[in-house]
Amino acid sequence: MTVRKVRPKQAFRPPLAFDHNAMALAADMYHHGPERPPERQQPVNPCTAMIRNSSGADRRQFECLELAVEPQLSKVTRENIWINGIEPTDTGIPFSVLLQPVTAGKWALGQVAGICPAWVDIQDVSHRWAYLPAGEYVLVSSGDGDVCIVQHPGLEGEQLCVVLLNACGSDLRGGCLAENHPGRGAPFDLYLGEWYPAINGWDYDTSATVKAIDWRYGVPYPDAGATGLFKARASDAYGTIWEVVALDCSSPGACEDYYT
Repeated sequence: MTVRKVRPKQAFRPPLAFDHNAMALAADMYHHGPERPPERQQPVNPCTAMIRNSSGADRRQFECLELAVEPQLSKVTRENIWINGIEPTDTGIPFSVLLQPVTAGKWALGQVAGICPAWVDIQDVSHRWAYLPAGEYVLVSSGDGDVCIVQHPGLEGEQLCVVLLNACGSDLRGGCLAENHPGRGAPFDLYLGEWYPAINGWDYDTSATVKAIDWRYGVPYPDAGATGLFKARASDAYGTIWEVVALDCSSPGACEDYYT
């Protein structure tokens, strides 16, 4: 390095390389990674990640993408979390709310936990919970779910709401047997319920059935109309099958749908 003599009252003007070297050193220190972190770490938001839109179409701000389980997309560090986002394939799967509009194949910041805005299809203004259906990119309100609706405009239809992701809501659903219980390990038809505050109970949708299964030993297996609590499980045959958690010992009568 050349040393220059500065005369009295002469301003010292270091070569531009000095500034560039200082900036490169600062950048190098910041990107050292977990092995040699810089003395002063930049804050990292634990509730967000970079999401690649692999849904095959452009997505709006505050729509949702499933977090795909695939080989990692980059070197994983505390400050470098990049995840592939795909079309939702099932209910109850991890997903992200896009915080920016994003074209197909591009990257955007996504909310994976905590509180954020999101589009929600409000089915009933009394609903306080929501879930992400398979094949959809907008949350749907419900009497139960894994997303808590903190604020909404008080209108039905698709609304921009404030939601709390990964909230400690119940993941159990009420259900009513659509047929006599066939015994342990045999799939059967079930009417799923939705919790309604007006009746302080479950209302069963008798217009459609889902598949359920019971793996309990040595318990009574009731007839159609028995009600209980069920938990969603992945199924190769049905996509989702609902496992019995608790069930009536006998049937009190036919399933009722108050709001049909």
